[in-house]
Amino acid sequence: MRNRACSHPDRNGSECSRGYSGTRVLHGDEADVFGDAGYQGVEKREENLELPVTWHIAMHPSKRKALPKTTVGELMEKLEHAKASIRAKVEHPFMS
Repeated sequence: MRNRACSHPDRNGSECSRGYSGTRVLHGDEADVFGDAGYQGVEKREENLELPVTWHIAMHPSKRKALPKTTVGELMEKLEHAKASIRAKVEHPFMS
């Protein structure tokens, strides 16, 4: 598999392949941020540690599929569905 070039001016290719910084998608007035599984760990990145936002990042599909068939697992599945629904409602108008 070929490595894609990183388009971020302050990062090399390996840093870009590990995930997104998150700050480039924020405008400054957010209290809650919803992201897909590609944003895993964004709240731990140095540039995001002091941001006054709550991150709601989707679970990786393999972990979601492996949720237990218990009440807790079903609640977690509903939470993941809600996060995806909110993200889709705000993301899709920008895709056209």
